[in-house]
Amino acid sequence: MLRQARAEGRIMLTRDKRLRTASDALYLVNSLFRDQLREVLAHFPFDPRRGAFTRCSHCNEPLSEAGRDTVVRRVPPFVYASQERFSRCPRCGRIYWGATHPERIRRELDAMGL
Repeated sequence: MLRQARAEGRIMLTRDKRLRTASDALYLVNSLFRDQLREVLAHFPFDPRRGAFTRCSHCNEPLSEAGRDTVVRRVPPFVYASQERFSRCPRCGRIYWGATHPERIRRELDAMGL
């Protein structure tokens, strides 16, 4: 994984103690997700809300807007009926929509004071 992160010019987040000294890896001390998020934000100060939900959760590619007519056969009928806006990953083809997941994440960030 570190080799791939290096090839892509990325920083790897890890709990693997063997990688603590790697300059292109951030060793996370904490094991709880919320504490890990705080560690990452302390090391890389950025607003977690800015740009949220703009990349594919599978391959990290920036998402593109997708017309409703292009996703009608790719999302569940209740999702198609209840959502107006969709995004698509140009690399892997995954489809994304607003629904409840992003709102839960925003509430969690609020609760964490982020």
